[in-house]
Amino acid sequence: MRGLLIGALLTLVAGLGGCTDASVRDADPGALTPAMGEQLRWTLDVINHRRPLPDDAELDDHFSTYLLERSPHGATQRLLRGYAKRLAPLTIDRVLGSDGAKTSFVADSRQGRVRVLLDLDGESGRLRGIFIDPYLDRSIEGLVELVPTLAPRAQLLLAEVVDGRCQPLAGVGGDEPLAIAEASRLYVLHAVADAIVDGDLRWDTPLTIRDAWKDAASSTMADATDGEALSIRAFAEAMMWRGDTTAADHLIRALGRERVEAAVRAAGTREPERDVPYLTSREAHHLQALDRAEVDRYLALEVDARRRYLEALSPEDAGDLDGVAAPVGSTPEGDLDRIGAFASARDVCDALGSLQRRAEGHPELAPILELLGEPGPQYRPFLARRPVWGWIGGTDGATDDIHSHARLLRREDGRWFAAILALNGGSFDADERRLLQAIEARLVDLLDEAPDAATATPLGSELKSGILADAGASRRRR
Repeated sequence: MRGLLIGALLTLVAGLGGCTDASVRDADPGALTPAMGEQLRWTLDVINHRRPLPDDAELDDHFSTYLLERSPHGATQRLLRGYAKRLAPLTIDRVLGSDGAKTSFVADSRQGRVRVLLDLDGESGRLRGIFIDPYLDRSIEGLVELVPTLAPRAQLLLAEVVDGRCQPLAGVGGDEPLAIAEASRLYVLHAVADAIVDGDLRWDTPLTIRDAWKDAASSTMADATDGEALSIRAFAEAMMWRGDTTAADHLIRALGRERVEAAVRAAGTREPERDVPYLTSREAHHLQALDRAEVDRYLALEVDARRRYLEALSPEDAGDLDGVAAPVGSTPEGDLDRIGAFASARDVCDALGSLQRRAEGHPELAPILELLGEPGPQYRPFLARRPVWGWIGGTDGATDDIHSHARLLRREDGRWFAAILALNGGSFDADERRLLQAIEARLVDLLDEAPDAATATPLGSELKSGILADAGASRRRR
């Protein structure tokens, strides 16, 4: 079933970005800005009709310098050729949202329904990007049926955030803690916020890079010089914006793991003991590399003994339970729910809500929303919805067999919402990751329609009272 769904729903996703009446149905280009209408007509003409593709001079007329510096003429032509081959005929069905510079459309294509986002340069009116992603025209009930088919353990939650806590609107998968990978950085950020409120840290407090605290899986900070000092804010930015595990590990070390564990509890996590002791990324990677017998021995220890074991680790020595080098092997199958960071979709939602409430309640914590809200590729489907969503943020955690996606959004009416998707088990190739992005985008579409809590909900009245679907349904295997 999973393969059939993916085959039916997926299409090309690329880093880019006169039409006939057949190319535009309900979307009236006259209702758009003149520049957007012109670029829409040109884009459809190129994808549907133009052979050969436009030459360099014509590309200069329609694409901004910003884009062509990053994707030269030849690369842009190859991408347009790929669009034409995979999508034509592409027919715009309706406008999803627009803020003038960015407009999102639903379209029909050779590969099914897609979401088309045109991003224009505000000064020149030329294209800064053309983004085409899968589009799921499903109700919340349809998504509740789809999500459990994607992984052996799966959770979905749509919620309104009120006073820092999530009030579920719809969902599936229950409240069982799942592995969340680097989405656990929310708890580290929470601990930083608590330390700042307590007066123990400032955003500009310096923190020194230490080789002993580096994680090999890091993006950039693993290459920083031992002894170099950077601000807490710089470490937080690297952790949240680039997923830098060395930055996260330095913050955990500076705060103390007990303070992060306290943040897990303060955020409302229902089984906080699962994250005690709280592991750095380097420690988690070390434990995951041990054979099963050694992992069993570690997990059988009392909490204080586990803490002593972890503190004994050094970059040169595996530091096993007996004080001699631990045997190193492949990650044992089945350890996904034993080593790492764990939280349910509801827990992750409450962590976002707790951070949002702290950011709005303490002036010194205003940077939290900046750290959560830095635009990145994962927000691409939502950019054209800025008139509806005044602020969009969140975080992700992903490995080969873990996907945890968390979005926090403030609607134009001032209400806060969250969409959480968590999957454990199996593997996800590039096509399947695009499907996850399509699900996220559709969740946001549905939240556009969320009514006041006192009224009936179009999200599915049988789901309104909370996460009612049986958690066991999320464990079915593909």
